[in-house]
Amino acid sequence: MLERKEIYSAFKNSDRPFAHIEYFLEEKETEILYAEKDGLLLVYGGIPVIFGTKDGETAERILKILKDPVILTCSSEEEICAAKRLFPYMNRVKRVRQVRYGDVKKPTDGYTAEKLAPTKENIDFVFSTYSARYPREKIASLMRRFGFFAVRIDGKIAGYIGRHDEGSIGILEVMPEYRNRKIGSFLVYTAAEELKKEGKIAYAQIVESNEKSLNMHLKIGVVPSEKFIFWLEK
Repeated sequence: MLERKEIYSAFKNSDRPFAHIEYFLEEKETEILYAEKDGLLLVYGGIPVIFGTKDGETAERILKILKDPVILTCSSEEEICAAKRLFPYMNRVKRVRQVRYGDVKKPTDGYTAEKLAPTKENIDFVFSTYSARYPREKIASLMRRFGFFAVRIDGKIAGYIGRHDEGSIGILEVMPEYRNRKIGSFLVYTAAEELKKEGKIAYAQIVESNEKSLNMHLKIGVVPSEKFIFWLEK
């Protein structure tokens, strides 16, 4: 089994998006199930991730370590095919681009972000307004685990942002009456800067169909990866 530093040297120059792997390797809670030069299998935030295999046969051999997963992140179509053979009940695939935040220009000085405490009121607000409709328990867990940021206008929450199970920046929502005022890009900037201050990898994962998010990132000078990773879900 490769050590974490050896994993970096073995896979850092991969032609596949690598930000999530780099983030996971820096987190103590990441479980390394398999780490050899022919591939990786990690679990972080309850999400298993296979990465860097060269062919479907190798991917299938490594994936046999898992028991009845309900979600899986893959780095190639060969890994997706191998996973489908082993876990035929997982048949929903999403193509995802990664964004890694380097030096991001602050989009506006017109707002102030605040930490959104995981109170019942705030959890209920996010639960009732987030367009992806996460379960309330999931929102509460993410708010306690990572913390959220919000922008208020006239005392009302105009928008908020958090992080997903895998630590990526997301759960971004701007209330309809406050859209097209750079609140979303300001919140993305705020979340990325906070992660960088903590010495963590600031990254996001954007589903291919989410053109609004892709366009917003291009406007603030952040270019999504050309190649995809893949989410396989039940």
